[in-house]
Amino acid sequence: MAGCSLTVCRGCCCGTENKKQAAARLDYLRQRLPSVDVRVSDCLGPCKRKDVIVVHPQPKQRKQGEKPTWLSLMHNMSALEELADWLDAGGPGAVLIPINLADNVFRPPAKSKKRSRRAG
Repeated sequence: MAGCSLTVCRGCCCGTENKKQAAARLDYLRQRLPSVDVRVSDCLGPCKRKDVIVVHPQPKQRKQGEKPTWLSLMHNMSALEELADWLDAGGPGAVLIPINLADNVFRPPAKSKKRSRRAG
């Protein structure tokens, strides 16, 4: 069965201060979680936050209405280890988020609506 997946922001404010450390974090996630699809994205939008990772639930939990979990400040190894342990246990919707990651959770940015301009 397919598991959780991750989207790691590498846009304007995420992972840009120290490229070597950001690359090492991505390598760690890919090695520690070989069955998890770890994707890299340009800016995800919440630029006031740093080192954002979006955790997408397993398809089963997604079908039951579980939404992705947005985490910020995921720049230290202890946070990544907590994340990896959580995903090993099932991730969003399967098990509660570890208490040590609870402060990293935030609401995703609202989707902007494109406004059309009328000539006139």
